[in-house]
Amino acid sequence: MTALVDARERGVTRMIGVSNFPIAWLERAISIVGPGQIVNNQVELHPYLQNRKLRDFCDKSRIRVTAYMPLGKGKVLSDPVISEIAERHGTTPAVVTLAWLLQLGIIVIPASANRQHIEANLRAGDLQLSGPEMAGMAALDRGERMIDPPKAPAWD
Repeated sequence: MTALVDARERGVTRMIGVSNFPIAWLERAISIVGPGQIVNNQVELHPYLQNRKLRDFCDKSRIRVTAYMPLGKGKVLSDPVISEIAERHGTTPAVVTLAWLLQLGIIVIPASANRQHIEANLRAGDLQLSGPEMAGMAALDRGERMIDPPKAPAWD
């Protein structure tokens, strides 16, 4: 962590971000480099794994969250709740899911090699979900982690 601060001070990078840091790791990193030094934590986050406790900690610590695998390896695309919301808005479940994350203030990194999917994903910022739709999405959380390597940290 101190090497990252040093790199930023030398102008090698403008900001410091981390990936897959649970709260305990973030607390330790902040104790080493000081508050306000870490600006982003990239973690698995999608409707089935909403990481609320970690997100709350990041919000309080002014650390932005970036969601990787925001579509849950494609699993959320066939979810009936998300499909119903998509149908109501005349869009796709992917766009609904990305819009939901964006409305929560989360940065998203959807992956696609398909030009039409990429173009549709870019429209997610234009979709505003209603309060009941946001609540419906929030209710999908089931703590389903899709990436959990053997040497993973103790997740929150």
